[in-house]
Amino acid sequence: MVIELLFQPSPLDPVYHLENPMRQPWSDLLVLFSRALGLPSRVIPFEAWLDKVRSIADVEKNPAGKVVKFLEEEFIEMASGAVVLDTKKARRVSRTLAGSGGIGSRHVDLYVKYWRSVGHLS
Repeated sequence: MVIELLFQPSPLDPVYHLENPMRQPWSDLLVLFSRALGLPSRVIPFEAWLDKVRSIADVEKNPAGKVVKFLEEEFIEMASGAVVLDTKKARRVSRTLAGSGGIGSRHVDLYVKYWRSVGHLS
């Protein structure tokens, strides 16, 4: 996407928003991550999960603890679709962005594989 934007024949617009324009429910993604991680696909409410994150103070054992403030103050609004970036200009220039779809099991499997390869998951 960035290469398509930088090397477009027309002059650059000052601002392009780059995000996946496909909206997906978190519950669907959580099921995909549960499968990829070999975990039961039991989804708990966000607040219950956040309480668990807060309860583990050791950020080496619980990297999510490093972003608790973001999770408490920003995550719900961003994840619920309250913040939506307008990608129309970027989609006109980038065929990659225009043709992007939702995140599927293949993408999630690749994320998990990478996180394991760099030691973020065992």
